[in-house]
Amino acid sequence: MEAIATNLPFSFNINFFVLFIMHPASFLLFLAVALSSDVFAQYDFPRDIPLKGKVLSYEIVRVYGDSLNPKKTLVERVINDKRGRVLQLTEGSMSDRGEPSSVKKHVYTSGKEVIYECSCRDIESFLKEFLIHDRKELYNQPQYYTDQEPTHWVTINQLDKKGNVIHSAHYSRNGYRTTDVWFEYTTNGNVRTETVYDMDSVMTSAEKYKHDARGNVIERTIKRNDTPEIKEIMVYDSSNNLLEKRYFEQNMLTIHSEYAVKVSGNKKEFTTINRLRDTTFVEKIVTYDERNREIEQIVLGYWRKNPLRTRWEYYDNGDVKSIARYNEEGNLQTKTEYVYDSRHNWIVARVSGRVTVHEKETKRDELRVTKYIQKITYN
Repeated sequence: MEAIATNLPFSFNINFFVLFIMHPASFLLFLAVALSSDVFAQYDFPRDIPLKGKVLSYEIVRVYGDSLNPKKTLVERVINDKRGRVLQLTEGSMSDRGEPSSVKKHVYTSGKEVIYECSCRDIESFLKEFLIHDRKELYNQPQYYTDQEPTHWVTINQLDKKGNVIHSAHYSRNGYRTTDVWFEYTTNGNVRTETVYDMDSVMTSAEKYKHDARGNVIERTIKRNDTPEIKEIMVYDSSNNLLEKRYFEQNMLTIHSEYAVKVSGNKKEFTTINRLRDTTFVEKIVTYDERNREIEQIVLGYWRKNPLRTRWEYYDNGDVKSIARYNEEGNLQTKTEYVYDSRHNWIVARVSGRVTVHEKETKRDELRVTKYIQKITYN
């Protein structure tokens, strides 16, 4: 039986971008799985509600199936040191077998951070076996092609006195360098340049940034070996709201957008103006309560025929009580309800939503309820 949850929401963040850049085949595999399964219905736990306080560790498990004999699988486990730095991150598999899909272990020394990552059960063995080799050794070895996905990576970050990464070297499982990234910073700690080199120390991309006094990026220049130079220019207001963006390719203006916010009572309407096409459209409408908390967000956008709607409810103490998401047809897609501990961190999240279940020649809608339990250890 294959279950497919339709119209499921997901948004890309920097983690997806890094996955795409460093491991493009893995990213495409993830995307294919995500778009053809009920992954996001099952994994709709509240990543967007950050933990509060000094947390040494936390573990999130998914509980599902028969209420008398429920199944449990690991979603995520994080162990921090007393300074709040991540020591180990384990992400659970999307399958029901409970196997880890990836494990990251961070090792810190003076001015250096080493990150070991693998899709494996025993990362400690990988740590003991890993050795860095000179890439010149490969020139005297027979070359062969494999379509097998890499499962082990190592990143070594050199840090400055402020803790900023100034050099990030990426290695394969066999200890050969695959990518080098160098960073330069302003006196305020903002990234000024980012330069990427391939395994043969050939520069593949260079990015330069300019910032305003508040740290906003107001100019970004991108030069890659196989594409024309790209430049972005941004303008912000005194509240750090983006007002304008211009996008140039080979000194030719290809995108020119302006952004406006219209306030009407307890609502804000966010509008985008395309100056090159002379079109205006509403991106989203946000409604706030008397404590200036979001209680409803309607996402429209230029290409969407019908809006997506999200609604929030709160406890009297300000903690989020529930988040309900509606699809373009206006039907309830998922609703997540939360229970908190005395430090205002959620410890139980109950996700209910309708999915379309395909069985041979038929399909049917089914209500599924999944519970997530988070165990937290405080410093």
